[in-house]
Amino acid sequence: MDGVIECLSYFVTSSTSAVKVLNMHFNKRNFSKMYQLVAKQWEHLKLNNELHVLEKVVMQGNRMAHFYRNTLVSFMVLFLLVPLTSPILDIVHPINGTRKRQQLLRVNYIFFNSDDYFFYIYLQLFWSTVVVVLTIVGADWLYMLIIHHSSGLFAVCGYQIQKATANLNYFSGEKDSDNSTYEKFRNCVIMHKEAIQFYNILDESSQSSYLIQVGLNILSISTAAVQTVVNLDRPEEAIRSAVFCGACQFHLFLLSLPGQVLLDHSSDLADNIYSSKWYKAPVQIRKVLYMMQIRCRRFCSLTAGGLYEMNIENFGITFKTCISYITMLMSMKEHRVQKATVNPNNFTGTAISENYTYERIRNCTIMHNEAIRFSNILKESSQASYLIQVGLNMLSISATAVQVKTIFKMITNIKNSFRQIIVYIILQTVINLDRPEEAIRSAVFCGACLFHLLLLSLPGQVLLDHCSDLADNIYSSKWYKVPVQIQKVLYVMQIRCKRFCSLTAGGLYEMNIENFGITFKTCMSYITMMMSVKN
Repeated sequence: MDGVIECLSYFVTSSTSAVKVLNMHFNKRNFSKMYQLVAKQWEHLKLNNELHVLEKVVMQGNRMAHFYRNTLVSFMVLFLLVPLTSPILDIVHPINGTRKRQQLLRVNYIFFNSDDYFFYIYLQLFWSTVVVVLTIVGADWLYMLIIHHSSGLFAVCGYQIQKATANLNYFSGEKDSDNSTYEKFRNCVIMHKEAIQFYNILDESSQSSYLIQVGLNILSISTAAVQTVVNLDRPEEAIRSAVFCGACQFHLFLLSLPGQVLLDHSSDLADNIYSSKWYKAPVQIRKVLYMMQIRCRRFCSLTAGGLYEMNIENFGITFKTCISYITMLMSMKEHRVQKATVNPNNFTGTAISENYTYERIRNCTIMHNEAIRFSNILKESSQASYLIQVGLNMLSISATAVQVKTIFKMITNIKNSFRQIIVYIILQTVINLDRPEEAIRSAVFCGACLFHLLLLSLPGQVLLDHCSDLADNIYSSKWYKVPVQIQKVLYVMQIRCKRFCSLTAGGLYEMNIENFGITFKTCMSYITMMMSVKN
């Protein structure tokens, strides 16, 4: 089963490249029509001096394609270099023996041992990978340019409408068909029709391909994510799977982005019509523009078989789901209590104390008890130290109380004693602003005190977080499937978890990030107040 999962993602990628090529083969008539339309429209716009609008959009697509190629090739290079780690280390840092080597893909040759011909097999897989990736890059590059050409036609149509309505003083009493401005609007309608026609051909030739590609891509991402989590204890495998998963996500992103560009340009046409001077045009022209606006309400969006729209919003939903899926797999792998209850059928009602799974739960309880004991010893040994530090801070403040007694009346509680010394240093900094050396020295010392408080609070926050997470781990395990005796043990552990294990300064000041944030916020307020008083 592990071999199937490992090979599935790579098989899916090879299938994706084949789908792209076969799609172009089966839709060669549509592609031929699109190529002819591209050449015709390019020449027509060149004659009318409107080619710069289309060229601007197409060049954006070309830059996107360059970025896509460079990124995907970078992922490919990383993927190809991972199996060479062990051979390179054998040369650079040799050991007694040979390090275990891992091929690009799990392959099995019937006629010879693959380990004896490592580099020959690597070269064969190397070229196969390069061919597959370059096929994908070439097909997607072509699609990006075609989609951006379709988007550019809508941009040209909007430009023509803005240009035609810029000066409507040419209308006379003659027939509209003889008027040059009417001809401009007629050209706008024709361009809009050609843009929609081009989009329909593009959508028809890409729907089936996108449906298969998106399905294969999501399957590939899922299997690569599973491989990454399962192989966390094997760094080379985990890195290779993570790189492959990132490449698949990037591929899905670049499949969705051109569709978003087309959607944006087709919807922008309605805004271009509305922002033009349509109100100065005759009634006949207004009706034409109104019909164009009605058609613009039907967005031109590429879909995967009509089920999945190729846009950034749907990609974001897919990406979020994938991250949630990976997080779920990580949590399933890490929680010890869940691991202990994963097979509750091992329990027997007659001899529960002799059951292996019961012993594992018992070990969890013992470990929890030892963790609490360790926390109590740590708390007992640190309370006095923290209290002495607070006392010394108060003594330091008292020695200078004569100079700043009006300010220290505001902060007399022992809970804020560490905050007081920082406030005093801030006061020194503000008072000495006219003496840069003194002010800089006080400011640096103030920053050091705040950093010291952060590093005192951070370990306490870590201890607090892990202590509170234990109750969530117990609740998310399959506790409901274990016998009543075990449920009672887990329930007692949950009750104990409600009493958080937190480090304190004599029981008056909890060492955590929340209190540090309050202290830091108060210090910033004092700085603002003192600056305003000084000014």
